[in-house]
Amino acid sequence: MRKRLFTTFFAFIVAAVLFSCSKGEEQVISTYNDGKPKLVAYTKNIDGKKVLVYQRMFYQSGKVRFEGEMKNDQKFGVWKYFFESGDLFAQTDFTTNKAGEKWEVFTADNKPLVTANDTLITAALTSDNELVSISVRNQNLGTMYRFYESFKLREKWALSNNILNGQSMSYFENGNTQSIHHYADGLQDSTYVVFTESGSKLYSGQYKMGIKVGKWEYYNSDGSFARSEMYDNNGNKVE
Repeated sequence: MRKRLFTTFFAFIVAAVLFSCSKGEEQVISTYNDGKPKLVAYTKNIDGKKVLVYQRMFYQSGKVRFEGEMKNDQKFGVWKYFFESGDLFAQTDFTTNKAGEKWEVFTADNKPLVTANDTLITAALTSDNELVSISVRNQNLGTMYRFYESFKLREKWALSNNILNGQSMSYFENGNTQSIHHYADGLQDSTYVVFTESGSKLYSGQYKMGIKVGKWEYYNSDGSFARSEMYDNNGNKVE
């Protein structure tokens, strides 16, 4: 048993050394409060100059958060982003486009959100190169996704001609639905429902081109009915 553990540990060390050698000299750029590496850069001596060739960001647990090549201090080639579970969150190719090409994005349960066949509208990344939102188009229909720091899905918005149209959803970080709302030409329209993090309904009502109309119902945090309000077609509250 002791021999097997030693062999496994030795193999891990060899793999780490080979990775460091293949990517270049390792340099820890930033750390977590406990001293564990957060952002690590890899450099190589090219024509007598130290050049940044690769970057890796880690979770505090030590698992890889994202990684990719660098060229002329810019993202280059295929970059991959991971959930802390180790499952793939997203990947794209920065070789010829600073916004990335052929984006693929997945939910925490491995369902595809964005495929390489979707047309990219915009991709927003932080200064640390982390994806926070992405908008894509498939034929005439578009969708915008926003994400939590954990890379879990935060919001999903339906677009038409880059304007909010159709059903949109927001989610709690645990995956439960936070709200369901609809838009028509950028204005809230039709059903609007908001939930608590545990899944019970908090309130619901109707919009007509950005105006509250009809009956709105409100509930207590335990799901019991609290009160209701009525609005006329002009958005005036009816006493």
